[in-house]
Amino acid sequence: MKIKISQLKFHPKNSILFNPKDDEFLQSLATDIHTHGLMEPISITKDFVILSGENRVRAVKLLGWEKIEANIVSPTNELDYLISRNTNRRHLTHKDRIRIYKEICPHFFQMDSISKEELRAIAKRIHISAKTIQSDLTRIRRGDENTKDLSIDLLKKLWENKNLSNIKINIIDTDSGMILKVVSRKGEYEFGPGSYKQIFKQAFDAGNSKYFHKVDQANELNQELRQLRVSANLTQFQLAQKIGYSQSYLAELEKGKWPVSKSLFEQIRDVCMGIAI
Repeated sequence: MKIKISQLKFHPKNSILFNPKDDEFLQSLATDIHTHGLMEPISITKDFVILSGENRVRAVKLLGWEKIEANIVSPTNELDYLISRNTNRRHLTHKDRIRIYKEICPHFFQMDSISKEELRAIAKRIHISAKTIQSDLTRIRRGDENTKDLSIDLLKKLWENKNLSNIKINIIDTDSGMILKVVSRKGEYEFGPGSYKQIFKQAFDAGNSKYFHKVDQANELNQELRQLRVSANLTQFQLAQKIGYSQSYLAELEKGKWPVSKSLFEQIRDVCMGIAI
């Protein structure tokens, strides 16, 4: 059906997720549409929000069109639809994909474990191959220059929710590995030494813990950690390797310096009981 261009609205997430095309591109697209016609209708919601075709709308406006052919769609998830339609039509760079992950997969930057099933489900949602997503995840966990600042910003916001102010995140390279420090007016919290992934995972886990305000007190879960490890005949180093943390951090958990989240405790318990994760 033909829709008045004046009725159309741009989706607020489109310009955040996908860099707007420059005037040269839009003029070239307008010329192509003038020569060959509009090859594919745009997709809009019943409220006239554009989910696919923003550049085509901008181009035909240059041609002076007042109406454009459009299909009204009702996807279950509008954002997923917008992303998948755009990823099908564009060549995405690593930076482009990072913007998408930030919007729909913020846990990628918290160094959470991602199962193959979840990876495939995300790939299906956004029409980016699981292989490409896995490659991007590897770069994220190594501190890729395009993602490091994003992980730091997310970490700062998380800790600010704990009523801390003037937070600074410092990352220090040492002979024993990397150290991450969360510095605020109320104190300084140190994670590591370990790999980039390990220190960020530790800092995110501590920030997410509901026991955060009790970091100087051992809780019941901390007290059980050593008993589980010893009963499994594992050294701190062996257990730390199995769960993806540094030995020093595991030692601090056993001493009660840091709170242990329920999910981490269950992971350690399963390893110690010989249950494959």
